[in-house]
Amino acid sequence: FYKALLSADKLRYSLMPYIYSLAGMVWLKDYTMLRMLVFDFPEDEIATNIKDEFMFGPAFLVCPVTEPMYYEVDSVPISGHDKKRTVYLPKGTGWYDYYTNEYFEGGQYISVDASIEHIPLFVRAGSIIPTSEPGFNTKAMSGADIELRVYPGNDGSFVLYEDAEDGYGYENGEYCLTEIIFNDTDKSVSQNTTGDTRFRKGKLSVKIIR
Repeated sequence: FYKALLSADKLRYSLMPYIYSLAGMVWLKDYTMLRMLVFDFPEDEIATNIKDEFMFGPAFLVCPVTEPMYYEVDSVPISGHDKKRTVYLPKGTGWYDYYTNEYFEGGQYISVDASIEHIPLFVRAGSIIPTSEPGFNTKAMSGADIELRVYPGNDGSFVLYEDAEDGYGYENGEYCLTEIIFNDTDKSVSQNTTGDTRFRKGKLSVKIIR
């Protein structure tokens, strides 16, 4: 269980540039960070009726494990339970397993590993996810280099939001926006920074998922 907690903690901190950017969009554009699949896939009849999966920002399809696999009530061990979960991948796009980078076409159900260490997590093709090496806390990660993980299959874009990381200066325009654009045809990545460039901190590098 300790390894599972540590894995979740490291995942959170590695995704901090992504999470912080989503929070910035909530303030700037009234963005919805967590939402039902119908918001993104209104034409997919199956997706509109899914109640145990959700989108986390534009990139992630999150598939929580909602039934016990290890222990029942009163810590009674469960034996013979297959540690897998059936997941529906919405149609109209491809999907990557976040942990293995295995690619799947959308519009199908698949059975995936659901060990206690990893919640099933998929990335929409065309996504750009800014990540950093996880630190002990957000202060220790301030100004860290950012790796842009790019998932081919569609054109895509993402706006990286950065500010002083504390206080209310953002209310007075003290923030920086870096729009990152991916062209799937030639696999090129471009960027354009606007706003208060004092807050453009760590070095940006690109990793295109193969």
